[in-house]
Amino acid sequence: MKNVIAPYLFTGLGIAIMTSLIGCQTSEHPYPNAGRPDPVMAPGNNPRISVIQPELMELLGFDAPIITRESSMLRVAVPVRNLTNTRYTLDYKFTFYDEHGREVTPAFGYQEMILGAKEQRRPEASALDTSAADWRFQIKWANR
Repeated sequence: MKNVIAPYLFTGLGIAIMTSLIGCQTSEHPYPNAGRPDPVMAPGNNPRISVIQPELMELLGFDAPIITRESSMLRVAVPVRNLTNTRYTLDYKFTFYDEHGREVTPAFGYQEMILGAKEQRRPEASALDTSAADWRFQIKWANR
């Protein structure tokens, strides 16, 4: 009588050995995945005014920010102009940082702004902590 199970047993055993060997392969790079250096050198890699979507960059213009201190609180307004004849709904947010570059809490969420054709607006915010020494402004399409 012929052994019918033997070929299947050897095939299954071969597959199990190959699978375990594949799982034991060592990586070319045994070190953890390190962060990639930023190709843009500081300070250009961390602008105070950031437009999140590239297509929006050509549609908006920014004037010099207005920075004041009121009762030791940093206050910033960023004049932004719609350069087109189309009305846009945008989201923006301010982030404040202390003198060591740490984010000051509480953090602000995005606020909606409707910018009419050729209209200029000045979104503004005040830090809620006297330790705020620096700021960032981000703007993006709303609901995208």
